[in-house]
Amino acid sequence: MNESEVTISNLHLEFNYIKDLYESTFKGLVLERLSLSNNRLSSIPDGAFDGLQDTLKALDLSHNLLEVFPKALKDLTVLSHLYLRGNLLSDLDSYDLYGCRYDLDVLDLSGNRLKKVPREALHTTQRITRLSLQDNSISSINDADFSVWGQSLTVLNLANNDLKYIATTAFQGTTKLRELRLSYNYLLSFDPNMFIPIKSSLEVLEIGTFNVPTLDILQGMGKVKWLQMDHNKLAKLSSSTFESMSSLIHCDLEGNKLQSVPIGLFRSNVHTRLNSVNLANNEVEVIETDTFHKLPIITNIVIFGNKVKIIQSLAFREMPILNTIILARNEIFLIEKAAFSNLRSVTNIFLQDNNLTEFNFDGFHKVGDEKNHVFLDLSNNKIEKVTKVNDFKSGETYIKVRSLDLSNNLISHVDGSFLRPVGGTLHYLFLSYNRIPYLDTTTFLYAPNLQVLHLDGNRLSNLPNGVFQNCLMLQIIHIGHNNLSTIFAGAFRNLSSLRILDLSFNNIKTFPEDVFLGTSLERLNLSNNNIFHAPIHSLAHTRSTLRYLDLSQNRISTIPTNGLNHLHNLLSLNLSSNKLTSLSEDTFNKLVYLLYLDLSHNTLWRLDDEPFRALVSLQVLLLRNTSLPHVPNLPLPSLRVLDLSHNLLCNISDVSFSSLKELRQLDLSHNCLSEVPTHVWPSIARLSKLDISFNPIQTLSMNSFRKLDRLRELDLRGLDLKYLDARILHNLR
Repeated sequence: MNESEVTISNLHLEFNYIKDLYESTFKGLVLERLSLSNNRLSSIPDGAFDGLQDTLKALDLSHNLLEVFPKALKDLTVLSHLYLRGNLLSDLDSYDLYGCRYDLDVLDLSGNRLKKVPREALHTTQRITRLSLQDNSISSINDADFSVWGQSLTVLNLANNDLKYIATTAFQGTTKLRELRLSYNYLLSFDPNMFIPIKSSLEVLEIGTFNVPTLDILQGMGKVKWLQMDHNKLAKLSSSTFESMSSLIHCDLEGNKLQSVPIGLFRSNVHTRLNSVNLANNEVEVIETDTFHKLPIITNIVIFGNKVKIIQSLAFREMPILNTIILARNEIFLIEKAAFSNLRSVTNIFLQDNNLTEFNFDGFHKVGDEKNHVFLDLSNNKIEKVTKVNDFKSGETYIKVRSLDLSNNLISHVDGSFLRPVGGTLHYLFLSYNRIPYLDTTTFLYAPNLQVLHLDGNRLSNLPNGVFQNCLMLQIIHIGHNNLSTIFAGAFRNLSSLRILDLSFNNIKTFPEDVFLGTSLERLNLSNNNIFHAPIHSLAHTRSTLRYLDLSQNRISTIPTNGLNHLHNLLSLNLSSNKLTSLSEDTFNKLVYLLYLDLSHNTLWRLDDEPFRALVSLQVLLLRNTSLPHVPNLPLPSLRVLDLSHNLLCNISDVSFSSLKELRQLDLSHNCLSEVPTHVWPSIARLSKLDISFNPIQTLSMNSFRKLDRLRELDLRGLDLKYLDARILHNLR
């Protein structure tokens, strides 16, 4: 090697907007792989690759603007991988590939403008194994397109062209072909005999959206592992359709017009390698007994979006590693007893968006085990009743449900014994948006390990004592959007693990003093209720744990002096949209860890600095639409975001922002400011976002934003400008 040469095995120059290469650009380099993809090259001059003739093995010119095959490539005699996808090539000349004829192994011409297979150029090659012509405009494959040179071809991609015709003998010379992709073409005529020469070698066959009229072509394809025949208008399968395909791993028949899945289509003694089946978006009406039976390594079955009405007994059974069954968006109204049986590894069963009107767990028998707990989704059905299993036997395994979703149904009553078959493993229960009017102490009797419960959007009017007494592991409860007006003192009794409670959008006025006693509440949402007085005494029991409190959209008019001081660990407090008119000097006296405070949409006619003095950690203060006529001195050294929009501010005092050295965002929009408050900018010099829109400001001068060197966002909409200095932003450079 010449001492002046530099050896770099891989050089990446993609995404650089390179428009031109020059002669000897890479001279002095020893390269094996070079990427120039995603640039703006429209041509490459002769000699551009001088010095790389004997070393460059892989060249990527994808996603450029090449209309003609670059002649400079002819000198690259050891090139084995050439990527030209996403250019503008319409053809290749006879000798374009001649220089690398002995070594060229992989050629990608996808995403160009080819109208035919460039067989003259390919004819000079001797060992191409992988060729992609995907996403071109090739309309026909003729007899000689792959002859002679195609004898080494193992992978061929012709997907998404404009193919109307493929000659019967087109693949006669490609007897080593293992992968063939022909999807997204629309043949006018189809001769099944075209596949005869490659039946014994094919391992991957993709012919989706290909106008395949029959599945007879699959006979004899014993090595095919990956089969994709989606969107072909296939109407019928027979039990022998796949009987010769013992190597099948993946079978995709989505988007056809299949009306049934015949018993024996998939056989345990034949399809020992089958891993996934996709029958989505067909017209299947019934899943019969033993349709899916004893397939040893299948993991996924997808029957989404069909017209299935009934799942017969033992339809899915004895598949030891089956993980997911998707039956969503069908018309299922009946699941027969033990329809899902002996499926120990299942973790997901999707049955949402069907027509079930009644549900219990007798459709499941030995589903899941101690290691594999199931997510069962029955949301968006028409279920009115959830009932107990009539012949329930203690110790019998029905289904090991970890998460049960029954939201968006029509359930009006939850039988106390309904959860008995699954209660021991149930951690998550979703009953939101049903019609449940009440709960009692038996509702969750058999859910001792429940951790998360969603009851939003029902018709609950009260929470009685002991309603959750059997669910001592509960951590999260959502009961928003109900009609709750009464919560009894013992509603949350003994829930020592309860961390998050959402009671928003109800009609609650008051809380019993001991209602939160014994909980570990960290987040409490009481917004959008009818609360007149902040529940100070009730909240006292959360003093050591509560971090986030939302009391917005209520009718609170006063916060008692020192009323919140026991909540000394609070990080976020939302009091927006209440009836507050003032704050006492001790309102937030002990909230030294508070980071977020929202007082927006109150009528705070009078506000001074005293209530804020203790808030040394506060980072966000929202005072939007609070009728403020002036801004007090805000002693908030950590504040980063301040919203004073939609107020009555006519001016801002020199000292208002004097302590806000860390402020980054300031919103003064929709006020009565007649001039830019330039006198306060030195105090908030770190500001990056400023909004002074919709103020009656008439003049913007060169010094309007002086001292705001870090400003990145500025909103000046809706001003009453009479004078605008062209140098207004000069000081922001």
